[in-house]
Amino acid sequence: MARFIMRLTFLTTLCMIVLYNGFPGAARAEDYPWCVATLEGRTDCSFYTYEQCKATASGIGGCFRNKSTLAFPRYYSGPGGYPYYSGPCYWRTQRFWDGYAWRMRRVRICG
Repeated sequence: MARFIMRLTFLTTLCMIVLYNGFPGAARAEDYPWCVATLEGRTDCSFYTYEQCKATASGIGGCFRNKSTLAFPRYYSGPGGYPYYSGPCYWRTQRFWDGYAWRMRRVRICG
């Protein structure tokens, strides 16, 4: 009976470690920007650059952009210009509450 309990404890601990850390060699969920489409209809989206994709696709298919990376840019490039304003713009210091304390920031006011 003691041997059964030890085995059960060991297997339970092993399962908890595997479930917590993930299975060994599990793929990470990351969207790469380039995909290869083979002539058989299979796709492989695991390429960072177009050159990597072309080197793999030579003779077996072609490269195309991953659609999931086209919808949203990988990095936020910051706010665009200020296209909708009328009149001159100027900078002003504003005071705002951030939930902990009063802070100051510079804002651009147009119109």
